[in-house]
Amino acid sequence: MLFKIYKMKQQNFVFGSILCAIFSLTFVSCQSKTSEKDQKETPIILKKEIANDSAKDKQVQTPIIQLNDTTDPRAILLMVKDSASDVSRLSMKLAHIYTQQLLPSIQKNNLTILGPPLAFYKSQRAPFFFEAGFQVNQIPRKKIKGIFTKQIGGTKAIVANFYGPYEETEQAYVVLKEWLKEKGKKASGPAYEIYVDDPLDKDGKPKDPYQILTRIVMPYR
Repeated sequence: MLFKIYKMKQQNFVFGSILCAIFSLTFVSCQSKTSEKDQKETPIILKKEIANDSAKDKQVQTPIIQLNDTTDPRAILLMVKDSASDVSRLSMKLAHIYTQQLLPSIQKNNLTILGPPLAFYKSQRAPFFFEAGFQVNQIPRKKIKGIFTKQIGGTKAIVANFYGPYEETEQAYVVLKEWLKEKGKKASGPAYEIYVDDPLDKDGKPKDPYQILTRIVMPYR
């Protein structure tokens, strides 16, 4: 879903910069944990074929999707629920939620961020209804206005590690649904996206989109 934010050049830079700042401040320890976990998993690697309409011989780069059948670890999320009428509003609202609502509240309540930004979406088309947030170390002692706590995990989950442009992440959802159908399983809750990699390098320039990881987690039963 985050791909919709990146359709406009200006939005790409602005939101990429925000994610860059978030990662540099909060996500150093999480990267090492993620890498350690990934080494223990044996992924199924799927590569979607895309037709080449050109008569010329040229390489067409395609996303890579790694499927891991695992257990979704329990997590405490600090979330904000909102909606947006279009892509532009979605971009602005996510930026505001992550940087102006969640980060100050997390610091004020002496909480620790345990992972990268994540989001749940009810649909992939406008109008957008979504919940955006971070995993934190504990439930806040006091209620925070406009922010709620959500606990997830402890169930089986099929996870798609998607390496590719945000505008093509829908392929991962298709693969996840196909896997459930093939295995005779059903989703037990809404899927959510974890924006594992920073889309910008240290100089603020966009990275190769096929090197950027978006993790999509779908609980099942």
